[in-house]
Amino acid sequence: TALEEFMDLVLEWCIDYCSQGSHVEVADKILLRASGSSVVSIFTSPVNYIGVIQRCQSHFNGMLAPEPLPDLVRSLPWRASMHQFLMFGGIMALNVRLIQWKIQLQNEDDE
Repeated sequence: TALEEFMDLVLEWCIDYCSQGSHVEVADKILLRASGSSVVSIFTSPVNYIGVIQRCQSHFNGMLAPEPLPDLVRSLPWRASMHQFLMFGGIMALNVRLIQWKIQLQNEDDE
């Protein structure tokens, strides 16, 4: 979706901005982008759920009855999303820290 593409662009800009002045290998940037995309998708998936559910709602028989947006948002599986966010966010934080240590060790070896 457009929201996911926008978030991926923001993520890519953040990685490039934060890695200025230091040598971050391409493989490490790809790892950070993959980890970041996982975290971003956790935030964008509820928007996608709402869009799909709203498209399926209708006053016709056999379709989902229309539901107000606030009720629809409250009915989403937020607890599962929070668990996913904690897990994937933790993995991303670990990846960032490991790459920081790797760069520090490379800088110490260069000196």
